Amino acid sequence: MTVYLSGPMTGLKDNGKENFAKAEETIRLNLKPVRVINPWKLTKEVDEHFAKQKRKPTYDDYLRYDIQKLTQCDVVFALPGHQKSNGAKIELQIASLLHIPVTDKIEVLQAYTKLKYA
Repeated sequence: MTVYLSGPMTGLKDNGKENFAKAEETIRLNLKPVRVINPWKLTKEVDEHFAKQKRKPTYDDYLRYDIQKLTQCDVVFALPGHQKSNGAKIELQIASLLHIPVTDKIEVLQAYTKLKYA
């Protein structure tokens, strides 16, 4: 199962690195098998890609890459503060349109994993 993390980054210390890291760790400890797509880590991939082009990525560049990865996931895990994040709102709207389940509870992720792999 692949889980996409959705939460606020803009305006947070180190773009919310700690929040994303904690969520990823919690999911990895509680779900097996699982692959976690962490947008905070994706920013590094985008930065490297655009550095090769000698160009600084825009907010839209990050969002496009994140959305591409989101579309490949089975479920979205919403981090605290997602309601106030424009990027997270967009991600959750796209997840809804694509019928990708969204939750902010680890227990729901665990139940979904059991259903998916039963």
